[in-house]
Amino acid sequence: MEKIKLDFKDSKYATGRRKTSIAKVWLKKGSGKIYVNGKNYEDYFKRASHKMQILRPFEIIEQPTEYDVRCQVIGGGHTGQAGALVHGISRALLLYDDNLKLTKVNTSGDEIWTRNLDNTENIIPADLTISSETIYYGCHTGREGAGDPFDYTCISLDTEANINWIKHYANPRGYSLEHIRNELYGIKANESSIYMFGGTGDESNYSAVNPPYESSDVWNGWVLQTDFNGDIIQSDVFCHDNVNTATEYGDLTEDGYVIFNDTDAQGDTEVGVIKVQINNNSNITKHPIILNKTIIKTINILGQEDRNNKNQIMFEIYNDGSVSKKFITD
Repeated sequence: MEKIKLDFKDSKYATGRRKTSIAKVWLKKGSGKIYVNGKNYEDYFKRASHKMQILRPFEIIEQPTEYDVRCQVIGGGHTGQAGALVHGISRALLLYDDNLKLTKVNTSGDEIWTRNLDNTENIIPADLTISSETIYYGCHTGREGAGDPFDYTCISLDTEANINWIKHYANPRGYSLEHIRNELYGIKANESSIYMFGGTGDESNYSAVNPPYESSDVWNGWVLQTDFNGDIIQSDVFCHDNVNTATEYGDLTEDGYVIFNDTDAQGDTEVGVIKVQINNNSNITKHPIILNKTIIKTINILGQEDRNNKNQIMFEIYNDGSVSKKFITD
């Protein structure tokens, strides 16, 4: 398997985080080489979706092969690690150009204009939506604190990219603000309000060991609804069976919204879909549709179904055909 030797003298350095995954990223001008834990990223990540995700920051700035990347990533599964790497690449790119850019194109894809937005607040862009001739730019913004904490951020702009307002949101569960990371992944708007979708978690489980805060080591999905002035209408957190959860995607329905949650810190083994109905009093009704994998058989290394599975390697076979290996002790 090919290993890549890159000279990263005079490179830009940034860290990226995604739930329990942490990426250290060195980035410099180059030819498009990406090097993760000593391997070509195409060898390290097996899923096509992860590979496409990693290239996305360079596609957004229309420079797909003009930078080289070296990354060390730990924690979580490949889904979380890919997200942490994207986060780190995005932050490193901002060190080359610290302006947010907004480009307007016509239906043929021809550029009409590009505006630079002064990025003095360490804003990391994620998504945008348009409602009633107003653009809402969804981001998350770094702030001082242990563990590299972040807040949700929404920027309201007119159709010529003039800023109306910028607002930040944090700490939906009431923990130690110095350590909470709130990562926004998507934003939608309808005729009456704005919805922000993402996750909220505690860096290094700080709140669990510093009373009076309860443990916040488990990530929660977070959906935030605001009015068009950015004032909060509703704030809801979601968690599945006390495992790390983040709202990766969300979309609006006639009477609420539907969210898709990634619900496993080790990645790729459990997802959840929840439909939320909101009545006229802003009360919500949740209709969970849990798409968990289920174990259909547990076998030992000889392929035998063995009820006495202590102190040996066992393989769990799931209903989607995937297999996980476990060692169970007394």
